[in-house]
Amino acid sequence: MFTFDTWLTLPPESRAELVKLLPPTAFSTFIPRIDPGHPSVVGGDPMDIDSLSEQVTETLDPMFFSDSHFLAALRTFQDHLHNGWFTEDHRTKISKYRVGIEDGTLHATWKDEAWNRNLVEEDAAATAAVSKSGSTSQRSVFHHLLMTLPRCSGELSS
Repeated sequence: MFTFDTWLTLPPESRAELVKLLPPTAFSTFIPRIDPGHPSVVGGDPMDIDSLSEQVTETLDPMFFSDSHFLAALRTFQDHLHNGWFTEDHRTKISKYRVGIEDGTLHATWKDEAWNRNLVEEDAAATAAVSKSGSTSQRSVFHHLLMTLPRCSGELSS
């Protein structure tokens, strides 16, 4: 786990590079401000630009490392490392996925397609069970009724 004590063991050069990646809220000099374009701001000069707080290792708030948002981000990053999301194999899968999405060859099954596929599989299993036992269950009768009812795509007469 990355703590403030761990931060202090890093060389100053590493801390100086890493501090650039931290959000402004990680520093004791951070002052929350409301954007001048926000509706709750009345009479503010929209040309006033607030100066950014100084983001240097000396102003880093030690409590940042125990903040729940930081800890959640750390756990997520560790999960990604553990699950291999940064491996070359995973990057290949992602690029294949992106290409498939962009050229239209890859899409998620429409919910109606998936529902119909599941019903056909269940109907086949129910038919096999009926032929073995010689009796029909309430579920298979209900399923048969569902399959024979007209769809809501205009097949119903008014």
